Amino acid sequence: MLQCDTVTPTTVRREQSHAVLLAIADDYGDPSAGPSFEYETFLPVLRRFFGKVTVWPVDRLLLQRGFFRMNADFRDWVRQEAPDLVFCVPFENQVDWSVLNDIRDSRTVTMAWMCDDHWRFERFSQWLSRCFDFVATTDRAAYLRYLSLPGARPLLTQWGCDTRRFRPVDSAPRYDVSFVGAHAQHRARHIRALRRAGIQVHVRGRGWPDGRATTEELQTVPAQSLISLNFSNSRGSIKQLKARPFELTGTGTCVVTEFAPQLCSYFAAGEELVVFRSTAELINTVTSLLRHPELAKGIGRRGRLRTERDHTYEGRMAALLRAAGFEGTPHRSDGVACVMS
Repeated sequence: MLQCDTVTPTTVRREQSHAVLLAIADDYGDPSAGPSFEYETFLPVLRRFFGKVTVWPVDRLLLQRGFFRMNADFRDWVRQEAPDLVFCVPFENQVDWSVLNDIRDSRTVTMAWMCDDHWRFERFSQWLSRCFDFVATTDRAAYLRYLSLPGARPLLTQWGCDTRRFRPVDSAPRYDVSFVGAHAQHRARHIRALRRAGIQVHVRGRGWPDGRATTEELQTVPAQSLISLNFSNSRGSIKQLKARPFELTGTGTCVVTEFAPQLCSYFAAGEELVVFRSTAELINTVTSLLRHPELAKGIGRRGRLRTERDHTYEGRMAALLRAAGFEGTPHRSDGVACVMS
């Protein structure tokens, strides 16, 4: 449940409403890596609520203009255009904190979606939070810690799924088991164990032999898989609930995911996805599901229905906007999008 203080509603006609997405445009700031998660995820959903969305791609503009000019340009542009909302997904310190504080003093509402607060809160998020009117976090422990910070107004939310993008396909599964994601030793160890057990796993992602998945393959590979794997490893031994289980379930695949705190608050384990805690349990689970494909398909269907009902980004954004005093209702047509260059 999203929580925040009471705010005064903001009346903005949708045709005239204007939001800014302040985020990196390229994956991890690498122009050769394709669009970033931030760009692919939050631009479409903002367009469903605002008549116009302007993207400030901080990674590209930082290279073109330098830190000080880019930030001065952004401050001047916000003063001139007076957008209704600046929605920021902080990556690193690309944006000058003093600029954010100046904007916060204007009529423009500022909101940050903080990623990875499970491990970034101490060194990053807690300090930046006071520069925004609202701070959205997916981590319950961080939410409680934000409440103790003077000037911070936290909103508790969660990752979700864009069901326009992540959806089932009308064809028989092409892969028995797949994984799409970056290479990591923890993930490679599990996948090697599955292959040693005679289970074929189709793998795509940065650092794997078959290479990085395209933006399209992030959706099509799981949608064409009977079973899709997800791992919850984060920094060190931390297990973290990430966006991927929500995206995978949207495709209708049977998700077999490593345990993560909070996961069972959003899905019924064994009914809407399957959870494992060890390599042996993973092998046994996948083997059983491959022997009973109709069981796997049923879990995939129920997971998709749960995500479509409870875990869309439209629903997440609607709650955040209502908490910030905006109309939290998506519209039939998408607003105009433009990218600063």
